[in-house]
Amino acid sequence: MKRSKVIAMVVVVVMLVSLLAGCGTPTAEEKTDAGAETAAATQEVQEGAQATGTPTESEAAEASGSSDKILAEVIDTDMSVLKGKKIGCAQRITTIAWQIAQMDSLTSAAEKYGVEFIYTDADNDQSKQISDVEDLCAQGIDALLYPAVEYEAGAAALEIAAKYDVPVFLMGQNCEKTDDQYVAAALTDFELDGGLCGQWIVENMDSAKIVEIQGQLGTDTEIGREKGFGEAIAAGGENYEIIVQQSGNFMMDDAQQAMDNIIQSYSGKFDTVFCHNDEMALGVLAALKAAGLEGKITVVAIDGQKAAVQEIINGNITAIATCETRIGDLMFSMVAAYMNGEDQPKVTSIPSEIIDKNNAEEAMTNGMAF
Repeated sequence: MKRSKVIAMVVVVVMLVSLLAGCGTPTAEEKTDAGAETAAATQEVQEGAQATGTPTESEAAEASGSSDKILAEVIDTDMSVLKGKKIGCAQRITTIAWQIAQMDSLTSAAEKYGVEFIYTDADNDQSKQISDVEDLCAQGIDALLYPAVEYEAGAAALEIAAKYDVPVFLMGQNCEKTDDQYVAAALTDFELDGGLCGQWIVENMDSAKIVEIQGQLGTDTEIGREKGFGEAIAAGGENYEIIVQQSGNFMMDDAQQAMDNIIQSYSGKFDTVFCHNDEMALGVLAALKAAGLEGKITVVAIDGQKAAVQEIINGNITAIATCETRIGDLMFSMVAAYMNGEDQPKVTSIPSEIIDKNNAEEAMTNGMAF
């Protein structure tokens, strides 16, 4: 799937504003009607695509003669327009392995194209990120790469960018917005991430009593992964149940503490843990080990960092849905296409795939793991 210059992405036309419906933490019972909601959402996407003239997935697949989703590549445009430009990134956080890999990709691409690349670290604080956007715009940046910390509150940053007349490119995480507030978006498909993990459980386990360690509540990432996972588990039937959900804030230490508390309250009542990212999965493993449960509980997670993939090889994590971090060429090609006055997809989605015992060793060397 991964290439140094080409990142496969599923073209999507739906704005992820509909994720607002999942801002809470629904119980397993509330998720049982997810199938009907999904069908309704699919109909809305198809109708919206027809109205805008953008092909739906099924229409695109038919045109290609394949049932596979149509994949987009890095935009073929004149990248020389980027030389000497100042591009800012209001990053969510730069100390977590996934974001470190993403920032490495962005800084490498910036150097390749002669971009003056400046970035900030909000430490997962939405208020600070909004202040960071103000600071970056005041420095006269030519474009802003923006992965919002929170879906709703993150919208304020778009208003600031508009005040400075700075074009915005949403990166990874979505936020509440109108079409005129951003140029284009490359968004991680968080529902797909969660859905792949839920589907893996249903396909590989006869039943499951599940603890869900969620990310930072209210973020686009947490909302999507919770929703996708919940729908996949609900589709598995009554043998699959999420018995407790608790936030680990995407942090290893927070997840370890949350898991310690859950072990005390739910000992013997769960056999599976789903973590919204690998950082938290590693914290969960520490808690399970301390409780003598290492290797006895199925653990699934999302991201694909090498430390976690190694735990698949070690037999402590069972499966990971990995999502692409190397998006530097993609993001800068989007900015270049805009500067060249060229059309580009309004929204594209970065897909995920499963790493488990069948491909974990290969993933450590072929670029799937980071």
